[in-house]
Amino acid sequence: MRRLTAAIVVAILGVCCFVPGVSAEEDDKKSWGKAGYNDGFKFESGDGNFTLGIQNRVQIRFTHTDPEFGDSQGDFRIRRYKFKLAGTVYEHWKYALQVNFARRVIDTESDQLLEDAAFVYTRNPWANVWIGQYKAFFGRQFLTSSGSQQFVDRSIASARFSGRRQIGVSVTGRNEKKTFEYDAGLYNGNGPNQVADDNGSYQTVARVVWTPFGEYKLEESSFDYPESSKLAVGASYNDNGLNPDPALPLDELEFTRYGFEAAYKIRGFNAVGEYYLEDLEEVGAEQQDNDGFYVQAGYLFPNKHFEIAGRYSVVSPDTGGAPSEDLTEARVAFNWYLKKHKYKLQADLGTLDSDSDPDAEANIARVQMQFRF
Repeated sequence: MRRLTAAIVVAILGVCCFVPGVSAEEDDKKSWGKAGYNDGFKFESGDGNFTLGIQNRVQIRFTHTDPEFGDSQGDFRIRRYKFKLAGTVYEHWKYALQVNFARRVIDTESDQLLEDAAFVYTRNPWANVWIGQYKAFFGRQFLTSSGSQQFVDRSIASARFSGRRQIGVSVTGRNEKKTFEYDAGLYNGNGPNQVADDNGSYQTVARVVWTPFGEYKLEESSFDYPESSKLAVGASYNDNGLNPDPALPLDELEFTRYGFEAAYKIRGFNAVGEYYLEDLEEVGAEQQDNDGFYVQAGYLFPNKHFEIAGRYSVVSPDTGGAPSEDLTEARVAFNWYLKKHKYKLQADLGTLDSDSDPDAEANIARVQMQFRF
């Protein structure tokens, strides 16, 4: 009897030793998962269903402004300090939480630190469902992270016509070959960090992009150095979003915007541009047809460290036959990438010219160091 009992015990111990998933090592893995570093600190549960990434991005900038009238001035500033948590929960959900510690004086709800608080259901690549607060899908340069820009900051046309962060829901998707993608969203339309929709209407946004030669990421420059052409062509629509003129009440303006985008690269050459149209209606006034655009191109040398680029951008308000009030930006940029966009030194020189406001004219030089970790 004792021999039988001993044999049973040995058999049980053997099963415990050799059946996968029940050893002490495996049990510890299930409990603790793993951790590491790759463009930020990464943590993962034992079953892989829960992950957490922690990332910081800091931009330290010096700007020297020489206006048409008045004295020149130089300024140091922390342009951005973004802290981001991102990962997956419950297998099919991705999340992102981002704050910007470099915000200026916080005196309204829209100036709060919170930028992104979004969840994305990713089970079906043709229909990813977004909920929360994030960038509305309008404007290629706006959707490209400020940390992945070719110039120290975005163009004046992108700043004037693109979307901004909104609270709402959307659906995005792409085909298996990554040659086509779409975005469609419904938002409050009154900006981030709002407790109610106080502008009387929703913002609707739609965007489609065709990439015939494969995926084209939302990133400026050409670090992948493709041997054959890569192209992205798209169009977008934005109706009844946030009032573009904060001096007027939200309920006195309605607008519809259309955007057209294109990006191209081969080896070190890269180019991107957008054209915007806006139908703007103000109560008691005639409809305005405003437009703007930017084009920029650069060359990343074969060492993939040094790059030179140029940009030209125009914002053209509707003057109803009166003299032009165009605002024009022209810049050249010099970039030194130590670790691609993660760790880089950028400098750009340029001018702002205005047809109607001499006080807006200036020569501007900017130098910026970025650290992403």
